Amino acid sequence: MADWHPLQTLLPVTWVLPRPSDGDPFAEIRWLEVQRNGSPVWCFRAVTHEQPRRLIGYFETLKEASAVAYQWGLATLTPSSNFGLYENQPAL
Repeated sequence: MADWHPLQTLLPVTWVLPRPSDGDPFAEIRWLEVQRNGSPVWCFRAVTHEQPRRLIGYFETLKEASAVAYQWGLATLTPSSNFGLYENQPAL
C-alpha cells in the first residue's frame, strides 16, 4: 500500500499577505462558505490583519481577492492617498 496521510487531503483556507515594505502581515484572505440568496456558495473574503479587522471585500477568485487586498496594502503605505479604496468600512 502506498504511503498516505490525512495531511494530503487538507485544503488551504487562509492566506496572509505581507506588506511590500517590511514583510509584516497586512491582510488575510479566507476561503469560506457564505449564504447568497439562501443558498451556500464558496468565496474568498479579504480582511485587514490588524484588529479590529476591517472588511476589504468578498471575491469569487483568489486572484481577484489578492489583487484588491494588495492595492489596499499599497494605499496604506501612502497616507495622503488611499486611491478611493474602502473609506468608512465597518469593523468585523
